[in-house]
Amino acid sequence: MRAVGYVRVSTEKQLGNTSIAKQTEEIKKFCKTNGMTLVQIFDEGAKSGRTFNNRDKFKEMYAFIF
Repeated sequence: MRAVGYVRVSTEKQLGNTSIAKQTEEIKKFCKTNGMTLVQIFDEGAKSGRTFNNRDKFKEMYAFIF
C-alpha cells in the first residue's frame, strides 16, 4: 500500500509544540510499522487550517491523490 503525508502547524508559535519534523517522523514511523510505502510528504509549513484558500500544499496533495 502506498501513502502520502501532510504536515502543517497553525502558527509559528506552534512549531515548538508540534513541529513539522516531529509530524514527519511520526508519519514515517506509522508507514514503516504498517508496511506502507511513503510516496511523498506535503509540507504546508505554518498556515491556518481554518479554510483551504491559502493551503496550496493541501490542494497539491489532493490533486496528486486524485
